[in-house]
Amino acid sequence: MLSKRNLGFENFRGFDALLMCVWTLPVLMYNLRGVVSSLFGNVGEILFLPIVFSICIVSSLSYILTHIRFIDVVFYFLCVIYFYFCYNHYTYSRSILNEIRDVVLIQSVPLFFVGVCINIQKSEKMLFILSVLCIFLKVLAIFLGGGVVQRGVSGDEAESMSSAHNILPYVLMVLWVAFKNGGLLNWLIAIFSVLFIFSLGNRGAVFGIVLFISLYFIIFKKYKHPIRSRILITLAGLCGIILLKPIIFILMKLFISLGLSTRIFAKFLENNIVDDNGREFIYETMKDKIAQGPFFGYGLAGDRASMGGLDNWSHNILIEMQMTFGEIPGLILIALLLILLFLAFKKCFYTNSSQFLLLLLCTCSILLFSSSFIQYPMFFLMLGYSIQCLRNIKHRITAVVSPYKHL
Repeated sequence: MLSKRNLGFENFRGFDALLMCVWTLPVLMYNLRGVVSSLFGNVGEILFLPIVFSICIVSSLSYILTHIRFIDVVFYFLCVIYFYFCYNHYTYSRSILNEIRDVVLIQSVPLFFVGVCINIQKSEKMLFILSVLCIFLKVLAIFLGGGVVQRGVSGDEAESMSSAHNILPYVLMVLWVAFKNGGLLNWLIAIFSVLFIFSLGNRGAVFGIVLFISLYFIIFKKYKHPIRSRILITLAGLCGIILLKPIIFILMKLFISLGLSTRIFAKFLENNIVDDNGREFIYETMKDKIAQGPFFGYGLAGDRASMGGLDNWSHNILIEMQMTFGEIPGLILIALLLILLFLAFKKCFYTNSSQFLLLLLCTCSILLFSSSFIQYPMFFLMLGYSIQCLRNIKHRITAVVSPYKHL
């Protein structure tokens, strides 16, 4: 029987509304904005999201203020100050920073505060339901638009890439629930979601899924007979590798019959699954610029400015950090990020928080292949959540099986 409790909306408060809007922003909220704009024109399109988020922020302000600390506010203002320092000092990046300012300062960096405030024990069910909804909304949108087919049009491929990035956290969420709670319906939703994101042909998203599955079963999965279970899993994995090409042929035929993209399967069968689409040239060029560049790097968006355009970013967070902050400072920041994640995992290892942090980390793994960390909201959400894991976790006791286990 459906109820607010079973759907995770019991005792729904202002911060829950804010988290719901943040989590569903790339799919549900933008679809709602489209509906509003069709009713009220450009005014509705411009004002809808600012009004909704303003209401959610105001209604959740008391909750947020009890969870954030002064150092969190300092971090945000340091980000803002650094942004405008780069704007004034690295003049060659000014036009690009003008283009991405709102995304960085309004959509991305503030999610650090949301990450600090998330209580996954309370919000897990809600995020699961919202993830399922967003996945099926995206499926519906793509099929109504004729499917993600291989027509040789860059716009179609760009849309499938963007869709894969947007729904990756939702797919990982339903996978997590299926792994942790079982249930036939949970597993059917998870399998469907994985097949759908495969159909979008984005290798970064597929890498995130494979990474999540592998690390979950290595780190968190408990076995009644550990040795026997791991032997069986290894044998199953070997069989899967041996039968991988026949399986891919079957999936290709299925996807072709549905009018879906088979890009990622074709690349595997052609033995160029790791083809870099010209990114090796970008990597090598930027490595030279890092080695020859200033000690403190080229500033925010310096990678794009040095390559001559808004869309020519590093496509790799490790290179982008060094291009932005300099070779040595960039490496130091990367090391500090890894230390933060390690300590956060260690601090909350025996709670659901560590598994949700793994989910966020695997979502952000696409930054190894695409996008930019300064424009990727989930990166700052992950940073905030990592900080929360290092703080007081008395209220986050060892995971309890959720009420929707038998869905």
